[in-house]
Amino acid sequence: MSDVIPVAAVGLLAASLLLRMTTELRRHRSWEDLPLLRQSMAEVDVEGTEVEVVNKPVKAAFVWLPLLMLLVVTVLIVFQDARTATWGRLPFDVLVLLGLGYGTARKVSPGPVLVMNSAGVVFPRHGVSLTWGQVKEVRLVEVARHQRALNGDESVVAFLPRDTQAVTRRMRGLTRLAAVTARNAYGSPLAILVAPLDLGAEEIAVVAEKYAGRTNLVTDAR
Repeated sequence: MSDVIPVAAVGLLAASLLLRMTTELRRHRSWEDLPLLRQSMAEVDVEGTEVEVVNKPVKAAFVWLPLLMLLVVTVLIVFQDARTATWGRLPFDVLVLLGLGYGTARKVSPGPVLVMNSAGVVFPRHGVSLTWGQVKEVRLVEVARHQRALNGDESVVAFLPRDTQAVTRRMRGLTRLAAVTARNAYGSPLAILVAPLDLGAEEIAVVAEKYAGRTNLVTDAR
């Protein structure tokens, strides 16, 4: 195990640096993406359609590479405890492993994280749906400092509900805890990291404006 961890750390650092470089290159031109997409969507008819934004497992694996590496290290620690019969520490390490495994599975699992249509927006993983009238603003913000380990697009799309407390009360368990954390970091419990998704922040924002019929719905605060 002592040989695996340094090699894994070097690989993680190299992958992170490469992804960071591509992110910085994209950011130099991202300021013009939003107005260009607004122009291209101006004549698009969205009546009767729906847009599903999904989590891409391969992208998510790169985004959450530090978490995956921590999971691998924890697996090795549990294996070492079992092999050396360190029974006093093993239950705690297993609990940590189960928590990391659950969190990792949620972050890399495929499936929709956002569904938009003319009626409103649905957040399947939050268990929340809003009409467009209940959405005060859609805000594009940078990833918070404590989440800078993320790779790829470092943007967050935050849907600000008119009644934040009512939305938070509709959530349960760990989802509600994560929503409170998101609200403290981004001003909304419905904040979505863009990096692992199949659409970019600007694309999501423009589609939201189109369905809502409000050209002033989005604020780019990055």
